[in-house]
Amino acid sequence: MIGGGDNGSLGRTLVPGDMAQVFASNGVSSPEEGHLHIFEQGIVFIHNQLGAVVLPKDKVISLEFFDGDSPSVVALLIVMYKPSLSPFLPAHLQGKNQQLVFVLTPKTKAYKAFFAEVLPLWRQEDQVPPMKLLAGDAQLPEDLAQMHNHLQLKYTVESSHGTVTPLKHAMASLQDLDRFLDHLKVSSVGRVPVASKDLSILLNQPYDAGGFDDDDQLTVTIITGIPGSYKRNLCTTLVNMAKDGQKWFVLRRPVDNIDTFDPKGLQVSLSQLIKASKRKKQSKKLHILLVTPGFTDIVDVITAIGSSEDPDIQRHLKIGAVTACVDPMNMYMEDRYTFPKLLDQCAEGWVNNVLFTSNLDLKNPFLEEAQKLIRAANPEVGFILADKGEVTRSTDLDLILSETAFMENATKRARHLSCPGWSCGQFSSGAVVPPLTDLRLRFTQPLERPKFLGRLKELKKHFNKTSKAGNVYFVRGLLRFSDSATLLDVEYVTLSGVLVINNAEMQTPPPSANGPAGSENGHEYCLVFTGLDLEEEKLKDWMRTCAKQKPAKKSHVSQATLTKNEVAKIHKEHHLEALPPGWFYNGSHFVSLAGDKSDTHPNMDEFIANYIKQTNEEIDKYNAKIDAMNIKDLFP
Repeated sequence: MIGGGDNGSLGRTLVPGDMAQVFASNGVSSPEEGHLHIFEQGIVFIHNQLGAVVLPKDKVISLEFFDGDSPSVVALLIVMYKPSLSPFLPAHLQGKNQQLVFVLTPKTKAYKAFFAEVLPLWRQEDQVPPMKLLAGDAQLPEDLAQMHNHLQLKYTVESSHGTVTPLKHAMASLQDLDRFLDHLKVSSVGRVPVASKDLSILLNQPYDAGGFDDDDQLTVTIITGIPGSYKRNLCTTLVNMAKDGQKWFVLRRPVDNIDTFDPKGLQVSLSQLIKASKRKKQSKKLHILLVTPGFTDIVDVITAIGSSEDPDIQRHLKIGAVTACVDPMNMYMEDRYTFPKLLDQCAEGWVNNVLFTSNLDLKNPFLEEAQKLIRAANPEVGFILADKGEVTRSTDLDLILSETAFMENATKRARHLSCPGWSCGQFSSGAVVPPLTDLRLRFTQPLERPKFLGRLKELKKHFNKTSKAGNVYFVRGLLRFSDSATLLDVEYVTLSGVLVINNAEMQTPPPSANGPAGSENGHEYCLVFTGLDLEEEKLKDWMRTCAKQKPAKKSHVSQATLTKNEVAKIHKEHHLEALPPGWFYNGSHFVSLAGDKSDTHPNMDEFIANYIKQTNEEIDKYNAKIDAMNIKDLFP
């Protein structure tokens, strides 16, 4: 019968005993390899230990075939047989659903022969039973879909000529490893409470949040990043490019604010915005743009929003997407340590996009290194390139302004797995290490542009590379230069040497009648220094060197302080003056009748005394002019 030809009861041979696999759709069977023979009227599978498994077509209820509509996808031939055939099958190939599945690997002889001989014949209308083609993965039962994923992974690993990760190798060898890892992940966070609405998401089960009316919700777009990452520039770009029908509420701290992140303050601001939007009922759709301050951990910001006790925030507010700004030239401190919270601000589940703001050539080594590092921390994050945060492509804007990316089920699950208990306030994001702090100095006078710019460039030269104490990594603030009346917003990154100067967005405040007076207009300026163990007095002295200063007063001269050159000059001016009685010059020396001899004029002491008197009078006049100068100190 297996010999085929026209004499066998199963008819002509279509697949002549090529290698294939078989398993039963019973949840416990695994694929076993053997020789597959397919005839016009049946299937015979020969296994070295099990012997022959014979499936005549008259014992078959249905035939289904799945190939993923691609020549690189593992194909499955699903055969449902009649109950009367069960006693003739090996025990482990029997099952309640009465299905045997034959596996055809791409590019094998069995795979090619099936498409060439079997499929055209069994697809004919007069064939009994008819063969049904499954169009996609959705038509496969769940257990078969899982098995197919494993077989496909195994085929991909075995046929891959590139680099395959050890985890993929392990998953290809161990069929249920991925399910075990999913179970392990969920088990590892089982000690903390999980909101009932998120439990099915954590278990990787389908979940429909239902939800509120989108028209009644405000979308929060969050921008994060360490200082010097151009996150403020991105915020400005988004507001300027707001589409018609949109209105922005921007939550961004003033430049001179150095307070630590305040969750309660953020919740109050959001509550006020929601109440204001309800009262106004504007036709334009409202969006909230939130820029996180300093080195704030994005987990703390999301937790503050999600844990608010105000029901309006829970009902009328949703987070659309989180974008982290990263400058590849401003990622590392000394000794290749990344700045604190930099990778936390790019963490999986918490950030949807990372926007790189410099060195945008795809082959740039700094950009490649930054992308590799962040991809290791967040494999699913999207990368965006925008010089200095100035986004121009509409596709990038769509990613940043997405209203659904942050609330996708996979993202929610990653949040619960990476930070167990965060939604209940039981997760601590940790301190900023090393403890970089802000030190704010307020002053009342304009600075000298050349001096200030020069002193900024010198900051890196004075870095303490051992203890790092006193190192200044970022400078920002509001100031005015003596050559202009414009109030400026300044931001400087020490390690990269990037200086950004823009006109201040805020309105210049009116002069204060009681506050400290500035040089001309009474305004107060400020600079904020970010660094490690900063000392206020040292920074004040540093700033004084950037401002217009009184010249130093001159000290009086005396005979003891005169230099040899000054004495020689005095003698040269007076050596031809009349000699006192009894003195004459012999051509080389001054000689007296009493026998005294001198190299200098006999009245030299008198000449020196007159010189000292005149010089000190001029010094007194110079010092008086300095005292009369109205130059005030930066810090009155």
